[in-house]
Amino acid sequence: MTVNVTAERPVEITGTAWLQLNHITGIRQQGRVVVGLTPTDCDGASYAYHSPFVVSQTLASDGVYALTVPFRAIFVPSTTGSVTFYLNAFMESGQNNGDRFWYSNMAAHMY
Repeated sequence: MTVNVTAERPVEITGTAWLQLNHITGIRQQGRVVVGLTPTDCDGASYAYHSPFVVSQTLASDGVYALTVPFRAIFVPSTTGSVTFYLNAFMESGQNNGDRFWYSNMAAHMY
């Protein structure tokens, strides 16, 4: 999402990500959703704004688990102009090639 911002005015990004995780019994799947400034930025605004998610290793393996993960981040741009914000995620454990973003929404509010 690209937003026109004003230098030194906080921008709050909020939304919800819907994830589909291909789960296997006995494997804990854990990760975080992050709003970043590049397509690969998994640090985002700061660790305080990481949105964690978990699928317990004790859950039965029935293929795909759908998770809803709300997220929020605040950025304070140093210059006025257009800034593009990216919704990213990373797995800390249990990554599977079938894991993916399913849908998401994002909104920006400048204060």
